Amino acid sequence: MGRSSFALYPTPGLSLPLYLLGGAGVRGEDTVLGRSFVVAGAALWELLAPNLLSNAKNWSSVAGVPIVSDGQPVSIAKGGHQLLIASAGNAYVFDLSANTLVQVDPSAGANLPIAYVGYADSFFFALVENVAPTPWQINSSNSFDATTWQGTNFTEVTPFTDNPSAIFFNQRLMWVFSDRGIQPYSNTGDFPFPFDVIPGTYIESGLAAIFSLVRLDNSIFWLGQDERGSGIVWRANGFTPMRVSNHAIEFAIQGYSTISDAVAYGYQDQGHSFYVISFPTAGKTWVYDAATQQWHERDFWNKLTGKSQRHRAGFHTFNFGMHLVGDPTTGAVYQQSIKTYSDFGNVIRRVRRGPHITQELEWMFFNRLTVDLETGVGPVPPLQGNARSTLLNLADSSGNLWQVSMLDTGVLSVRPTSAQAGAMILNDPASGTSWQIEVSTLGILFPVQVNATANGKSILQMHSNTGATRWNLGVLQLAPGIATFFTVPTGIVGRGPELMLRISKDGARTFQDWPTRDCGQSGNTIKRVYWDRLGRARDFVPEIEATDSVPWRIIDGYLKADGYTPSERLNKQIAKQA
Repeated sequence: MGRSSFALYPTPGLSLPLYLLGGAGVRGEDTVLGRSFVVAGAALWELLAPNLLSNAKNWSSVAGVPIVSDGQPVSIAKGGHQLLIASAGNAYVFDLSANTLVQVDPSAGANLPIAYVGYADSFFFALVENVAPTPWQINSSNSFDATTWQGTNFTEVTPFTDNPSAIFFNQRLMWVFSDRGIQPYSNTGDFPFPFDVIPGTYIESGLAAIFSLVRLDNSIFWLGQDERGSGIVWRANGFTPMRVSNHAIEFAIQGYSTISDAVAYGYQDQGHSFYVISFPTAGKTWVYDAATQQWHERDFWNKLTGKSQRHRAGFHTFNFGMHLVGDPTTGAVYQQSIKTYSDFGNVIRRVRRGPHITQELEWMFFNRLTVDLETGVGPVPPLQGNARSTLLNLADSSGNLWQVSMLDTGVLSVRPTSAQAGAMILNDPASGTSWQIEVSTLGILFPVQVNATANGKSILQMHSNTGATRWNLGVLQLAPGIATFFTVPTGIVGRGPELMLRISKDGARTFQDWPTRDCGQSGNTIKRVYWDRLGRARDFVPEIEATDSVPWRIIDGYLKADGYTPSERLNKQIAKQA
């Protein structure tokens, strides 16, 4: 049999911040005419070419027009030479030709509060929250001008039994969403409002989170709900919703206390289109790969708390040949790349749990688990290892026992011990003298000259007490009968990337750690990674984890097991020997 045609590739990492946009979190991103804009807190920033840290311009500061912030994501529409932003019910327009930022004047015909904005066929559109029982309106602007709204160019949204919650444009069609339904509109050329309902296209499925809408893979993705329930992720197949989430994902989503705050973005990398949806209250991020139709979870590992959090990429735009993602918690913008193997210096925990392996709940004996992965991908210089530290045990004149080790700084460390004492003699090749390492009753090391040159070493090679560095320990004669110790670093202890294994023998209720396996330093491409003698279980579940910052590519896993009882195994061995 050949190797698997599929492989697990690493999720992309986040660079160190390319831009620092103040302390407030990012609330939206978009790119128009080669210029990228980010709303962070109450400010609109333009991201300039990222050759310097924080190479961005704060247009809110220049224009003196702060963007009112409610801490929620903003809705952004782009068209012509303008950018229309809806935030906390207000609307703002940035003119790319004049480089001006203005707030839309409600007295000029733009009704407030505005919930969502869009653009199509030279018109900007705004979903307006009207006071009940008046139906909500969708207003349209003058052609190519988001600063001018006649006040008469609107349509009342009446297809729904409830109020609409968002408008979204794809392929020049306007989709109007509510909690319980979706109604597509098209440009019919009507006046004064150019769009009208497309007959026979009403969809009996609504929107659970207004910022889960994403245009991706020539379609629309969203987190849905209706009167029967919520928590299914859909994509549009024409005017028919197609379910893309599975039961496991839906079980997880429906277990969150809040899903209406979900925020999603889409991006394409290596020919795969990804729908990334985060749940801020739940602290979770899920990703759908439209090419493989598979889901996976992403997170940010907080090393201070030792807990998993939602991924720190909350918003996305593509410019300068890079995926630029905004941090909703800090206002930083990172480059997201498959060639980055950490999250701005923090480790990425990559976990893969295998299926339950059982044979009608009878005992099975597990002989070997082999993980088929690309080995020899360690960095140069190699990762710092953790070798067994070198320890010398000595006794002082009173019979007290002391243990000598080497610190990573090259300093000898002495501490009390109960281990059996030995002796160590070092030769000074320059003078031809030999010296025995002794320790005083106060734990101080000193050399004593002896006549045992043939039995001594010229250099004692030592691993530090952390096992991360290597040192040579020697003796240098200063004068007849007087000598001193010296240490010389010889390098770090190199290792390859390490793969951790945990196994469960009770159906994934509890897991036991097994020794890590070295996956080969750079160039060691024939390294095999396996664990032997894994014991017996009725329900066996393996789980592997990797945290080293290297390009992990896992192809498959092979498990050798048999279902013989102990007596059957013994009889089999006897028969084989006979």
